[in-house]
Amino acid sequence: MEKFFKAIILYGTFLFFLHYNSVAQQTSINKKARPNRILGFDFQYAAQLPFADLANKFGFNNAVGGGVRYKTQENYIYGISGNFIFGNTLKNDAINFNGIVSNDGFFVNDNGQLVQARLYERGMSYIVTAGKIFSPKFTNKNSGLMLQVGVGYIQHKIRIELPGENVPQLRSAYKPGYDKLHSGIALQQYIGWHFMQYQQHYANFNVGIEVIEGITQNRRGYNYDMQAYDTKKKLDIFAGIKFTWFIPRYLAYLDGKDEYYFK
Repeated sequence: MEKFFKAIILYGTFLFFLHYNSVAQQTSINKKARPNRILGFDFQYAAQLPFADLANKFGFNNAVGGGVRYKTQENYIYGISGNFIFGNTLKNDAINFNGIVSNDGFFVNDNGQLVQARLYERGMSYIVTAGKIFSPKFTNKNSGLMLQVGVGYIQHKIRIELPGENVPQLRSAYKPGYDKLHSGIALQQYIGWHFMQYQQHYANFNVGIEVIEGITQNRRGYNYDMQAYDTKKKLDIFAGIKFTWFIPRYLAYLDGKDEYYFK
């Protein structure tokens, strides 16, 4: 863990140097006097904590994915992204196997052996976003404070894994009755710092705080562990730190004087 934090500090120092160098060159390059139109390809990672109804089932989770974005010459930014959600922290009452497990939490498989289930959080999201970059005077015109909102789709469930998959009570036909699959509309808000380099275009990223609210509902109908139908709508909140690295394709200015280029 100590090596990890040292690596983060060294990497942060490296990025600060790149940013300072980019700012220092600003007055010598005419193109820096105005923002660029940019098409970008994203690689995303988020470390998230659950809130509201989601906190009753899960703990810390990760989200990784990618997307496409377009930034206008006025620094408005539009995009679409998809993320895979995964974690291995479940609350004790997230799922109830009473009646099909022993007192120690073991299942009996077809061979009469005792096996234990491994439980994970799994999910995905697809979100369309719109935002704006507010560029201060001390940095280049493509960098600055980024505010963003979005709307899309989100789903999550409990993944149940068993050695050999030969437990009669949890064959593929019965697992959906326990996995608590929820899905619904997702709303997203994001605030962070958006940084872009001039000339060397390998350190382009944004980092900030993201909140996603999912208005979800159970999609399995009858839940075996509850022995009831779950029809109540849920408020599932994911909140955490999000880091995005992107590859920019710089486009011509609207006046047509600059050619298309890619670095």
